Amino acid sequence: VITITFNGTTTGRYSVSGQSMSFSDVAGVLSASAVATVAGQTIDVTTPQLASLPIASGATSTVQCAGDAMSLTPTVPNAMTMHFTRAG
Repeated sequence: VITITFNGTTTGRYSVSGQSMSFSDVAGVLSASAVATVAGQTIDVTTPQLASLPIASGATSTVQCAGDAMSLTPTVPNAMTMHFTRAG
């Protein structure tokens, strides 16, 4: 299991049309940390890229929502889908 925790504050605008979500006027600072749990052992697997994430404006992702979950897939080659679950 890999758990990624995002930290920081961003502001911006978004729009949704069908299954496409676009972001604009984005600003802020965002970082992330990653922890892998294997056979009961926890290992920090944070990469330099996660430690300081770039904020992209004009990005577009495919979005899917169901219940308390949302999945975003950036529309760039080799993109990984990000899954979000509502907290609280």
